[in-house]
Amino acid sequence: LVGVVSALPAQEISAEEKKDGFVSLFNGKDFTGWRFTDNSATPANWKVTDGLIKLSGGGKPHLASQWDYDDFEIRMEWRPLRQNYNSGFYIRSARNVGPNQINLAQKAAGNLMGGAKGGKAVPELQKPVMEWNEWRVRAVGDTLTFWCNGKQAWEVKDFKPARGYVGLQAEGAPIDFRNIRIKELGYEPLDASRQLASSGWKTEGDTLLASDASQRSWKRPARNFVVRLEWKAVKGAQGQVQLAGAKTRTAAVVLGDLPEGSGALPGLKSKPSKKADYPLEQWNYLEIEVKDNKARVWLNGTVVADKVDLTKAPELAEADSLQIVGSGGLQLRRLRLKEIKP
Repeated sequence: LVGVVSALPAQEISAEEKKDGFVSLFNGKDFTGWRFTDNSATPANWKVTDGLIKLSGGGKPHLASQWDYDDFEIRMEWRPLRQNYNSGFYIRSARNVGPNQINLAQKAAGNLMGGAKGGKAVPELQKPVMEWNEWRVRAVGDTLTFWCNGKQAWEVKDFKPARGYVGLQAEGAPIDFRNIRIKELGYEPLDASRQLASSGWKTEGDTLLASDASQRSWKRPARNFVVRLEWKAVKGAQGQVQLAGAKTRTAAVVLGDLPEGSGALPGLKSKPSKKADYPLEQWNYLEIEVKDNKARVWLNGTVVADKVDLTKAPELAEADSLQIVGSGGLQLRRLRLKEIKP
């Protein structure tokens, strides 16, 4: 795997990985999908050049994912540009990262630190300065497994918490990163294999673009589920995630260019607790969880609706589909669904 991936262009996922469900966490062009922990737009010590994330050093800010994750496998490549390098790879960490760091320092590479315990340093598995290393991390429940350059380094149990962010630490040395890709375990893409009907959506690469009154619906196999998607709006663009498909609009989460912000379920008189939307023409990160007839809406790191009673929408119990409608140029991508099992 390491040899194959290293030979590919900077951000290209192999056909095998793509088939297996991996997606890129870095597009090779900019920091879409990431954010800086001091909320800065373009910090001096981070940049994207030649398809690489380039860290020049410094102690802050760190780079953190927009999404948080529970069970996943993540793979990435990194190379130090001088001796005595130092950085870190955060796994299921806090929103602004800090806990649960796999150390990326020359003499302590692989050491699990910052709250988590059990993983020991394996500097002997790292390659020399200026050569690319491949790291692979798999988190399933409370088990965390770590590989360096194709060799399993360690596995720890009782790893907590069950959900959190990934990130890269800024430290006092230049390091390059590339080919950061992830597979969210348990999620299935909402693609043609599940699709029931579609109209009005235009496909551009991995993005769906809505014209007026665009609709798309998918088979929903369970009453308890999580749906995740990324959306972007221009002025006036709006949409709904209808949890009961075409049978009712009562249980629908609204999103887009809205005065009060996205995440409301207006048919159930639920308003967002705050406006957590990013500015227009920036990607937003939306998760809707339906469990035991209660809905929870997470937007860009904030729970904007919680414990919304869906029993007031009786059609929901009988519906077997999930429908999304959009208009005015709303864009969607990376739609996926996970069944919550008893």
